[in-house]
Amino acid sequence: EYHYRNLWRKLIRYKTRKAKLSTLILGCNFVLLFTGTFGFLFTSRNAERNDVLLCVYIVLKQVIHFFNNISFYQFTAFMENLIINLKEINNEMEKIEKQYYFKVFAKLLIRKHDELIKHGRLINIVFSWHNLLLCITCTLGFIANLYRVCLAVYSVNDQILSIIIVGLIFVSYYVGCVQTVAYFCEQFGKQVENFNEHLFRFTTERCFQGIKDDDLRFYTAQKKKVNFTAAGYLNLGYPLVTSIIGSTITFIVIVVQFSL
Repeated sequence: EYHYRNLWRKLIRYKTRKAKLSTLILGCNFVLLFTGTFGFLFTSRNAERNDVLLCVYIVLKQVIHFFNNISFYQFTAFMENLIINLKEINNEMEKIEKQYYFKVFAKLLIRKHDELIKHGRLINIVFSWHNLLLCITCTLGFIANLYRVCLAVYSVNDQILSIIIVGLIFVSYYVGCVQTVAYFCEQFGKQVENFNEHLFRFTTERCFQGIKDDDLRFYTAQKKKVNFTAAGYLNLGYPLVTSIIGSTITFIVIVVQFSL
């Protein structure tokens, strides 16, 4: 339906504000990755390992994580900018009853609101497969590192504390990535819903006054929203985070019981 070139042209229009939260999250991700990587190198040094292969593995892993985080940052930055625009529209909507030309002003806000929803859908299309890959890799990384931490707790090792700390760092990184995606998707949906609620309340009040705004009520009845998904396989939101954490912990408990 859409060409990717046109998608980027439309999306780049809204990347005009400084995405502070997205930048902070990107910085935290790189700090966690570098800290965890150095810790992994420290705990993996022994005579039985091939240091050359280990270094190659670390470099490849860092390159993959780097490009993954760049795409991740683009998604969060676009989402943050759309959320900022939606918040501004909602603030204007709260003051709408003070406007003399109510209907004209409401139509302008509705046009902006509808445009932001369309851009939210475009973002969902562009980053859909990336978010699916992100969820899969983060889930696998979460499982692997949590399992490593559990084994370290029951093992006799001089570096047990270092292994646990490194494992928890990577666990925080993987869970944090999924949590961040879910947070922005939930916040976008919340702001969209707030606008619909404000518009419904004001049109209802005007209806009680004998003023019928059929076109405005029709837009409210549509309840436009964006269902963010990972290529249609996963619904992005807080329930996904809860599901991943719960199923992972259950799986790890079962595996550890049979391993010991």
